[in-house]
Amino acid sequence: MACVFAVFTLLQYNDPDRWLWISLYGYATLASVSAAQATFPILGPIGLPLYLLLAAYWYPGSMTGGLATETIRETLGLLICAAWMGTITVDWARGRGRSFEKPAG
Repeated sequence: MACVFAVFTLLQYNDPDRWLWISLYGYATLASVSAAQATFPILGPIGLPLYLLLAAYWYPGSMTGGLATETIRETLGLLICAAWMGTITVDWARGRGRSFEKPAG
């Protein structure tokens, strides 16, 4: 998923509000790498409410435009990030990401 979010980050270069989206997808990339290495897995639990709140804010009142509406695509991107942050959070809560110590041997 870190690779997927890295590609999402790079694709935001031509977006008018690129710095917002580069930051959001960059955070998801960083959280994915962190969780995979168990270096700072708390980034998932921190990111989950952030992405959910932003998705609720961006969610359009009407979905009449289908996927052609940029707001809907942006909301879906935020929901993808939120779903992944949820996965990282569940993994962290189960204890896989709690240990910052390197295994012996």
